[in-house]
Amino acid sequence: MKPQRSDRLRAIALRAIALSVVIAVFSIVVVEFVSRNQISDRLDTISRSAYRVLDLQHEIIHSELGSITSDLLFLANQNELHFYLETEDEQLLDQVADEYLSMAQEKGIYDQIRFLDVLGMEIVRVDFNRGDPAIVSSENLQPKGGLYYFMQTISLEDGEIFLSPFDLNMEQGVVEEPRKPTIRFATPIYDDAGQPRGIVILNYLGENLFEALGRAIEGTDQKTFLANWESYWLWGPAPSVEWGFVYYGTGVHTVDTSFPGAWEQLTANAEGQFRLDSGLFTFITLHPMDEGLRASAFDEHEFADQEDKDVWKLISFVPASVLSAIETSIRRLWRLTQGFLIVLAAGISWFYARFRVLRAEYRSHIEFLAKYDPLTRACNRHYFERTIADEEARARRYKHPISFLMIDITRFKQINDTYGHKVGDEVLVEVTAILSANVRETDVVVRYGGDEFLIMFPETPGEADAARHRILGAIDEMNASGTKFDFPVILALGSAHWDPAAGVTIEDALSYADERMYEHKRTQH
Repeated sequence: MKPQRSDRLRAIALRAIALSVVIAVFSIVVVEFVSRNQISDRLDTISRSAYRVLDLQHEIIHSELGSITSDLLFLANQNELHFYLETEDEQLLDQVADEYLSMAQEKGIYDQIRFLDVLGMEIVRVDFNRGDPAIVSSENLQPKGGLYYFMQTISLEDGEIFLSPFDLNMEQGVVEEPRKPTIRFATPIYDDAGQPRGIVILNYLGENLFEALGRAIEGTDQKTFLANWESYWLWGPAPSVEWGFVYYGTGVHTVDTSFPGAWEQLTANAEGQFRLDSGLFTFITLHPMDEGLRASAFDEHEFADQEDKDVWKLISFVPASVLSAIETSIRRLWRLTQGFLIVLAAGISWFYARFRVLRAEYRSHIEFLAKYDPLTRACNRHYFERTIADEEARARRYKHPISFLMIDITRFKQINDTYGHKVGDEVLVEVTAILSANVRETDVVVRYGGDEFLIMFPETPGEADAARHRILGAIDEMNASGTKFDFPVILALGSAHWDPAAGVTIEDALSYADERMYEHKRTQH
């Protein structure tokens, strides 16, 4: 009996050991496999996050430089300045200076705002004075005719813009302390006779840009750097390595001295991502002159064709220590937790998140269809009919009129029959875009029927007629250009004005607009 009992215990022990080994091996494989996947996913998330942050920071730069360009061109077109150039009435310079002072106070981003005459002498200057802007007295104005930014700007054509490299402001040949990262925006001023009379120049305080970029990475593990075309840090890993070309001369405190091998990767492409021993780099290349012009409200102007020294590298950096800590944390978690429970929890979480996202997308789509026409993205007729009662009640309460403009695409059926429904749809989309571009944000563009549109103009008696002329002008421009369609697009329009005190209904006004539209349409045949 004892041998039999020993054999049974031995068999049970062997099976238990075998099962334990299988479970242990399976657990090791699962934990290693899942942990590797989770690390990869987490790094992918960090990678995507870096791109998102760069996109946001790119938009910040785009907006900031565009705003500065708009300010510059606003000052260049200042009436008081041009009256002064015509009359040489120096009393007008006080008004010019007041305008400069007002901008310095309101914006808070310009270290200096100046007008220099054709010889480079400062005529008007406002200093920011670190938050206490003031007009500089005439005896303290200085000649700047020998400085590069004046000589380059005064030689430009009317309407061209000079953008200086990003550098540190210097006074009497010495870097100003505390240092002031500065970009100069300038444009020449021409008189009515076409003669250059001077320049307007803005000294932009670059620290404002760095602060805005820094806010975009708050709460993340990322760092943001900005380097110029020569690999020098403009905004770097530490203040001590920034502006090396100003303080130390050639080759000192560059990207490569901070991160060996990085600059070659950064200059190989306009944008991208790579990993070195030091960490994860994500970057885009920026041309600040292009950014400023595209974001400006004065797109008829252009930046001067300067040398290709206006290139910045905007860099997102995640240190290797952060990446290593993430990997270590994930591996420790998975090795302390039973693999199959984690897999189950991850699976449930994934399916739940997917369900929530799909449900939210479906709900958003339904809400969109309830309000908008899916082709043109104009409001649909159902939405208009649901909201017109509220609009009518509001108009009666505040005694505000409402105007309507009914629009029909003439011979639209012929367009469909001749060119096909795809082209017909393109016509509908283009017409909607023109309608939307020529009305106010408060006005409502409605796709009223197949090829009919309705525009409601709340709180105005005459906007419909004004919009009618703008729309017809835009249609004529499109037809004249011939870039959209091989045939003319013709609109018939009819307007109506509803006054809550007039004793007629909304329906009467819509019917009247419809009648006037068809009267217009009959004149087109």
